[in-house]
Amino acid sequence: GLLTETITLYWSPNEHTKYFLISGFLGGFTTFSSFSLEFGLLVEKNEFIPAFLYVVLSVFLSLFSFFVGVKIVSLF
Repeated sequence: GLLTETITLYWSPNEHTKYFLISGFLGGFTTFSSFSLEFGLLVEKNEFIPAFLYVVLSVFLSLFSFFVGVKIVSLF
């Protein structure tokens, strides 16, 4: 909110900078915060196996999907 309002009222960066800061940079924090919160809630409930699987599968599947995407693009 602080950054969005600052951009709206006081600063006019180009579109690329605006999207990088709001969606890219700040969006990364909210995604990681959600990931951490969900993991923490599972650990607090003593659900260690689901917590472990959540972390391992989230990281593995995101990296796997990245490389599949790279491979698909390289085919065209």
